[in-house]
Amino acid sequence: MARPSAATVTCHVRASRSSGDLVRSGAYLALWLSLALAVAFLVGCGGTTETTPPAGPASTAPGSTIPAGSTDSFADIWAASVAAVEGLGSVRVTIVETTEGRILDGSTEPADKDSGPEVRQAEELLDPAGGRARLTVTRSDGAREVTVVNGRERTTLADGPGTMTTGLVSFGRYVALAPRAGLPLPLWAGYAIPPGQGYADLLSTLLGTEGEAPASDLRVDHLEDGGTRLIWKVSLENNTITGTTLLGPEYLPVRVESHGEGVTGSGGDLPEGLRVEFTRSLAYTFEKVASFSDSDFSLERPEQYWRQGVTYELSTDNPRSEHADWGHYWLGAQVGEWRLVRAEHVSWEDNPDLGPGAEPPDEFVSLIYDRPDGTGDNENIQVAIRPLRGRVVEDSRADAERRVASGDWERRAMTLAGAAATVYGVTLDEKPPNRADTIIIFLPDALLQVQLWAPVDPKVVLEALRPVP
Repeated sequence: MARPSAATVTCHVRASRSSGDLVRSGAYLALWLSLALAVAFLVGCGGTTETTPPAGPASTAPGSTIPAGSTDSFADIWAASVAAVEGLGSVRVTIVETTEGRILDGSTEPADKDSGPEVRQAEELLDPAGGRARLTVTRSDGAREVTVVNGRERTTLADGPGTMTTGLVSFGRYVALAPRAGLPLPLWAGYAIPPGQGYADLLSTLLGTEGEAPASDLRVDHLEDGGTRLIWKVSLENNTITGTTLLGPEYLPVRVESHGEGVTGSGGDLPEGLRVEFTRSLAYTFEKVASFSDSDFSLERPEQYWRQGVTYELSTDNPRSEHADWGHYWLGAQVGEWRLVRAEHVSWEDNPDLGPGAEPPDEFVSLIYDRPDGTGDNENIQVAIRPLRGRVVEDSRADAERRVASGDWERRAMTLAGAAATVYGVTLDEKPPNRADTIIIFLPDALLQVQLWAPVDPKVVLEALRPVP
């Protein structure tokens, strides 16, 4: 069978939420719309999804024809495409993502009406047999991010603040407990897909929790050239999304297009009530490679950098770090409905040559507790455990005392995890919060910062605190 030459997905969005701090001007409109699509569609909305079939055929790739509809299972075809991607051998993949957005009406600033096109070009080298991968993503302005995977270790080099004039970059290493199952690095699917995810996650929301698509709401078309086209239209509250995915004869992605239109809601940087539109496309080209050289998967820290760091994945069964010389604490494997889903030892430091502009170095153990039925990606409990040294600790204590003096927080002496502790935060007699709250805990051998991004009783969290066995 002929190898596909390229891939595309299409979507329409009525965005009722904005992406907050990421939108600072019309130049970020395309990014905001792309992220709104990711939140509302690609990674779930946290609400009920009403799906309706598209009214008429979607656009096709040049040279293809529009055939009659097919009754083949959308889920089966998508699973075949994911399997084709996961089964790739040594290959070089070229991906071009183009995003463009504009304000259709409601704006008092015509200069901000159009943004884009924003073009990102990616090259991904995959060597599944060797457990190696390299992804290079370059933006329209020349900013670049490179990620290299070698077994358990992932290294990333990214342009830092002011990179266009200073050339400074950030350099980070992530050491996992075990190599990633399947491809050493997910096949890139654009900027809107969260880190750690890729093409296999692109349409997961459409398939439901059991992986079966609604039979009457999603459509499969077979093309005369042997390819396949997946078509959908999803209607949400204040959102409408339509899309197509074009696959080659071997089910590898050839074309993905997204088109969104909607009205902005309140609470974001963009004014409420703007009718906005965006178009997003992905094009894939696959090239088989006989073999790669070791230099293809080598990435060294340059002399000119602004920040470097390393993160070690820890076991969620026992999140004790051999790199931490301070107290080890956690909330147990589960606290209430929230389970420990991620544990890491994180450290980073700025280049001392930056002088006064350098941030103080930081090092901590990070614990994330989540629950399966959470209403949003950010509904969780986050715990950071730091040593009792450095400016971060000094600043945390000073800030906590200022909040106590202003009446916003209270300070309590308590016994936690079998030790004397000083606790700062909102009053513990309040009902579980409906917003994010912070609890600062000073123990004899560690500083704990607890972020409650969930409606959980702070007293339950404090009572669960214990040393790691």
